[in-house]
Amino acid sequence: MTRAKQDGGLGFRDIQCFNDALLGKLSWRLINNPDGLLARILRGKYCKYNPILEVQAASNCSHGWRSILIGRELVKEHLGWAIGNGESVKIWSDAWLSTSHGAQPMGPAIEQTRDALVKELFQENTCRWSTDKITHLFPELAPQILSIKTSSKGEPDNRIWLKHESGVYSTKTGYQAALKSRTIDAGTGDQPAFQWAKKVWEVNAPLKIKLLIWKALHGGLPVNERLATRLIIPSSGCVRCGEVETITHVFFTCPFAQETWRKIPFKRDILLSGIQHFTEGWSLVQAEISFPPTGLNTGSLAAWVIWSLWITKNYWIFLERTFSEQEVATKAVVDAKEWNAAQPLKSNHLLVKQGREPEQKFEVICQSDAAWKKESLTAGAAWKYTRRRDELNRSTSLIFTFVKSPLVAEGLALRSAMEQAILLDYKQISFESDSKILVTAILEGSHISDLHGILADIRSLAGAFTSVSFHWVPRNSVSSVDVLAKQVLNAFVPNMV
Repeated sequence: MTRAKQDGGLGFRDIQCFNDALLGKLSWRLINNPDGLLARILRGKYCKYNPILEVQAASNCSHGWRSILIGRELVKEHLGWAIGNGESVKIWSDAWLSTSHGAQPMGPAIEQTRDALVKELFQENTCRWSTDKITHLFPELAPQILSIKTSSKGEPDNRIWLKHESGVYSTKTGYQAALKSRTIDAGTGDQPAFQWAKKVWEVNAPLKIKLLIWKALHGGLPVNERLATRLIIPSSGCVRCGEVETITHVFFTCPFAQETWRKIPFKRDILLSGIQHFTEGWSLVQAEISFPPTGLNTGSLAAWVIWSLWITKNYWIFLERTFSEQEVATKAVVDAKEWNAAQPLKSNHLLVKQGREPEQKFEVICQSDAAWKKESLTAGAAWKYTRRRDELNRSTSLIFTFVKSPLVAEGLALRSAMEQAILLDYKQISFESDSKILVTAILEGSHISDLHGILADIRSLAGAFTSVSFHWVPRNSVSSVDVLAKQVLNAFVPNMV
């Protein structure tokens, strides 16, 4: 029941995992804010000789400190690095190769580089990767390393939480990580694939019906076979046909149920005689399409048939009231149509939020965009500067290799545009991009692990302008630079490292 709904549970909170996640939040603050008052007090008392990530619980430490260390273990298990200047990260012992999972170079370390830092893989006196050094030490990891975009301005490396793209720990993601770890430890991590969201929770039916289907899939309905096993009733026979009443029998293999399904207005006949398990039967009927006059979509009518079969069975047992197959089928169709008619209509009106118009005080407007190829991990970047008073129209394009995502490509394009704007001595400038994620991160100061170095450089470069702004605009507003980016990308022939 504590599993997520998409994993077959009901989403109830596991108290132990949630408590560990809350403790992890406190540990995360101590790790990332070591100069805070609480952090200084605890470090002074418990971390005199070892950092917080390595210190062990002393025999005389407080219950509170032991609890913090429990949260630390959760954080430590999924802790990584976002590379900035490479001065804080060890090549062989720290997880720095990925921002989504713990990864570091494997194999015996070369004696000369055993304690080397990531910055030693840079070109001399820069924060740019040295392709020669990387291909010499890690030929197989070269593309992965070169896809990490560092800070050209020397931004320090940053510890990141690998379970979220922002790299920032939250109680929610910590709870999910703790729950997943506990599930794996309990040996229940590898379950048969079943689309719980699509086949149960997204069905267009009331929650009571979804819960009935969920219980049936888990074998949790009080059918006679289960009740007889627990000695609650003397017989396990079906009240309608006398055969052993299992969950599958009630809904699919009982002659009464099969005749009911035949009377449902589906586009084709359903063969239920060979059904061995409720999962198999539900997957079959849920995919059936009803005739258009019913006005019901796929899966909706089947769910109401399941409900009607269960309800009429209980009417027989508790009220001694019987229904024919036709009455059960009719009840399912009528109830489904009534429920659908009572649901609020979804509006088809789409509200498009336009980008904010640049203010008139900016003498130059710069639009940037990027195009990306997943197969070659290359990106074409383009940007142009326009100025109203003298009809300035300057365009530039550039190729970037080893780019892991379109978002990184957009960030590289904007950073390059800012660097060129500084060289051109533009003082008042407005930057426009069609990447809402990128612009939001810049304006709100939020974190994105893959853009750690790029975002830091953009914020640093912004200080070189007298007046600067960043705006999101719709894609059609940057169509000219989009075309230019695609042209330079299509003309590029990549070389392998």
